[in-house]
Amino acid sequence: MSSRLKNKVAIITGAAKGQGEFEAQLFANEGATVVLCDIDVEACGRTAEEISSSGGSAVVMTLDVTKESHWIGAIEQTLEFFGRIDILVNNAGIYSRVPIEHTSVEEF
Repeated sequence: MSSRLKNKVAIITGAAKGQGEFEAQLFANEGATVVLCDIDVEACGRTAEEISSSGGSAVVMTLDVTKESHWIGAIEQTLEFFGRIDILVNNAGIYSRVPIEHTSVEEF
């Protein structure tokens, strides 16, 4: 295990599979505490177990990135548990054809 991200807290959305799952494992291997966020908490739980069994630190939170209340909850819980957020990987995939400057909070 490396220590480039030692003592960093990383929130990773879309962490249930694919790129988000890989990022969570990579960040944990680099020493970060990872907060795996997704609507598929079962898959995130398996990844968190793998990270923990390898000596890393991971927690799972339910997060539907389309719901502002879920974001508020995830941020508040992360701050309550760890006291800070150092890294955000907003990996969850949603697609919109509207330019970002015309995107509402609800749509974002």
